[in-house]
Amino acid sequence: MTETVVTLVINELVRLIVHESKLLSSVHREVVDIRDELESIQCFLKDADKGDLQDGVKTWMKQVREVAYHIEDVIDEYVLQVAQYRHQQSFIAFLNKIGRLLKILKPHHNIATKIQDIKISVREIKERSERYGFSSPKQGSSCCATNATWHDPRVGSLFTKEDEVVGMESTRDELVHKLQPLSQDKAWELFCRKAFHTEFQGRCPRELVKMSMEIVRKCEGLPLAIVAIGGLLSTKEKVPSEWKRSFIVKLFRKFKLLKVLDFEDAPIDYLPQEVGNLFHLKYLSLRRTKVKILPKSVGRLHNLQTLNVVETAVRELPIEIFRLYKLRHILAHFRDFEIKSCFYSLQGVKVHEGIGSLKNLQVVTFIEANHHGASLFKELGKLSQLRVLGISNLTAELCRALCTSIQNMVHLDILVLGSINEYEIIDLESISSPPPFLAHIYLRGRLEKLPNWIPDLQNLVTLVLSFTSLEEDPLFGVQALPNLVTLSLNHAYDGEQLHFVEGGFRKLKNLTLRGLKRLKIVEIDNGSLPVLQELAIGPCPQMGEVPSGFQHLKSLKILDFYEMHREFVLRMQHEGGQDYWKVKKVTTIRLKYRIRGERYQTYKLNDSNLLKRLQG
Repeated sequence: MTETVVTLVINELVRLIVHESKLLSSVHREVVDIRDELESIQCFLKDADKGDLQDGVKTWMKQVREVAYHIEDVIDEYVLQVAQYRHQQSFIAFLNKIGRLLKILKPHHNIATKIQDIKISVREIKERSERYGFSSPKQGSSCCATNATWHDPRVGSLFTKEDEVVGMESTRDELVHKLQPLSQDKAWELFCRKAFHTEFQGRCPRELVKMSMEIVRKCEGLPLAIVAIGGLLSTKEKVPSEWKRSFIVKLFRKFKLLKVLDFEDAPIDYLPQEVGNLFHLKYLSLRRTKVKILPKSVGRLHNLQTLNVVETAVRELPIEIFRLYKLRHILAHFRDFEIKSCFYSLQGVKVHEGIGSLKNLQVVTFIEANHHGASLFKELGKLSQLRVLGISNLTAELCRALCTSIQNMVHLDILVLGSINEYEIIDLESISSPPPFLAHIYLRGRLEKLPNWIPDLQNLVTLVLSFTSLEEDPLFGVQALPNLVTLSLNHAYDGEQLHFVEGGFRKLKNLTLRGLKRLKIVEIDNGSLPVLQELAIGPCPQMGEVPSGFQHLKSLKILDFYEMHREFVLRMQHEGGQDYWKVKKVTTIRLKYRIRGERYQTYKLNDSNLLKRLQG
């Protein structure tokens, strides 16, 4: 663990030396010295991390770890201040004034002094390791002496007996008092006393009870945390919206070195402009919040790599995100489970022209196609590093323009495409050379036929077809795919019969046959689907009996039926069911009936409530 931390910090120091060496020569020399000292200490850590460690060694390693973390913070602070200075000055002015940069960068503390202090700390740690019996690494030998003698650093002298040290005659448990967290009642009392002592005599207003209890819960009984937060909130207007704003703005002001900010499921409905001050931020998630608009200041997050606005109210990304040249992942889609037709439940976001400038993008899901049309796809074709692409609201004409861009995405692993409505055709026939590593395909919209290049995808693992309304049996084209694990046909086939032939689908584990309303017969030959574990069927109103060949599915563990009619279900009942013998070896059988939208009530096969529902 400690060695890993030190290694990461050494890499940060090397990066700083390479990129910032021309800024401050004095700082540069100090950084080089720190790097060299850490590399020496790193050699001792490689062996120390392997064996059982005495308390003295653990303490020493803890000191190394803490210094390493401190170094990382100072590096981040240094880079932040340099970036802020660059932002405030023109580039030419920056070059002219670079000699005075150290004097300018002193809002509260001197970075150069901090680096010198770190250098002293690292040197002391190294000297302490030598006192404990470490030997410097020899060329061609192990990084540290295997017979090194470890000494407890609590002892003031190597020649002082432990029983001569004050307090050492007592056990550590007697010497160290562990602070216990407050009980829930005591924590609540302390919080109210700090937050409401002025206006409400230490009592929490009714409208703030829920939020206050959540704050206390997250403090986990720590008095210092409760006092600090309570003191902050005592100065704010006692309304929920002001409290929320105070928390967020305070967060951005106090944690300028923040690299990860995850608001997932947080009760917030906006993101302040101050978020743009988090220069080091790499990950920003607003997933499942009520945020509607991203502030323009996100364009200042030059180190941002992941932007997650999944299941938010954000419907359009600001043009400022195209300044984020390190951005790798744009996750932006919304699913409305209340919509009765699942075709329209998944929605993407609008983006402006300029996405082609983000050369490091690897994941883009989902963006709307009809916002900028063919010009958008032309820009997507420039993203050669793209591994995941999701596009909604496609038309047949736009699909043809998209095909050329898809062929340029040689690293593409996941492709998700959806048409503008369930009647619009997804035309992918123009693809002659699909991405060689394409492993997961999700298509939602009409297909005149299964694209002729899909059966040639030897690496295909997942194929999901929704609302494709194919007239020809799609199984024939994909049953020989050697690595196919998941196949889902959701309103995908308008025929009456499906045939799983012997030897087909050798690796398929998950099969879904949903919404095939004309399907009457499913034949499963012995030797087909040998490793199938999960199967979902329905609604299939024309299917009169359990498919022939279910008894051949030796590996089947879970069988889900969706909204199957009464006669079909009765044929599977243990008491007198004609088809019970086909499914009796399946571990789990579930029957699901729609409540609203895409929400279902689940029953077991012999559930009395199920039989009542079917009779009613």
